Amino acid sequence: ISAGDTKAPQSIIESGYFGLIHKCYKLPFGTRSLIFDLLPASLVILDKGNVIVKAKSVNSLIRRIIISIKDQPMSKEDLVREIWGYDYDPQRHDTLIYSAMNKVRNLLSPQIDWVVLTEQGYQIQKDIKVIINNHLSSPDSSTTIMKNLSFDSVDVKKPSSAQLKKLNFRQLQILDYLQQHPSISMPELSIKLTISKPTATRDLSSLHKLGMLQKIGNGRATRYFL
Repeated sequence: ISAGDTKAPQSIIESGYFGLIHKCYKLPFGTRSLIFDLLPASLVILDKGNVIVKAKSVNSLIRRIIISIKDQPMSKEDLVREIWGYDYDPQRHDTLIYSAMNKVRNLLSPQIDWVVLTEQGYQIQKDIKVIINNHLSSPDSSTTIMKNLSFDSVDVKKPSSAQLKKLNFRQLQILDYLQQHPSISMPELSIKLTISKPTATRDLSSLHKLGMLQKIGNGRATRYFL
């Protein structure tokens, strides 16, 4: 930690010296914090000196919800638009919201009271610091991802800013990932983003139809690339 080794947090998780985690992020001892993806799909809960490590417990939906409500309250309408990209319909979406928020509370258990419901909507308590480590499975901001996309390939259609803004967050992550890697398959994407295979297929197919990705192969062997 003193040497500034970026792998120190991961080493601490693997070795079990959880009491040192707060030092990696220069957090005062006793702080309350949620740290995502020290290891992929993991959550570390710091609560006044207590450390709870939940390995392989976080999926992309839960992560996105917590990120959305960490700085400001989000109403059910706001969450449906932000997370699922739909226009809010109480009869269709209230059950979806309640189910998703129950999953968030179950993940945070026993700190379920860290998620509060105000008149303005759902929110993480204001004194709780949320830290996101960068993996493909961890959402960065859409704006940052769009700024990083270069699309130098002559064989792929360069999307306009308006087109990029219409993509969902997973699709932006796919484009960002393929800037650094040669290709990806549907099964690989499903694992990396912790999403269902039908969802992975829809996202890849949509990008292909828009001319933003090329593909080769058939069936499960299909691979997508820029």
